[in-house]
Amino acid sequence: MAWARFSLLVKSSHILSIPNHVLLQHFYSGLDMETTPCLNATTRGSFSHKTPIEGMEILDRITKNNSFASKPEPFREGRTSCQEDVLVAKF
Repeated sequence: MAWARFSLLVKSSHILSIPNHVLLQHFYSGLDMETTPCLNATTRGSFSHKTPIEGMEILDRITKNNSFASKPEPFREGRTSCQEDVLVAKF
């Protein structure tokens, strides 16, 4: 899930010191047009109106409930094509 990868990125750099409400705003604005309404429905309203603590708790709960989100795929540089992903998926 995107939140798991985003959290790892934020935690990997302690020098950023970006406030949580700004991080959540950037995360939310980066969602695609299909994901945004789903997140809003999950929050029973507008995700952007939640406090930073509420927003992070909601996203952490969603991440924990997804079986594939517990182990995000690490970033690998040097990919030449999506063909590699297909081969990895087969095995």
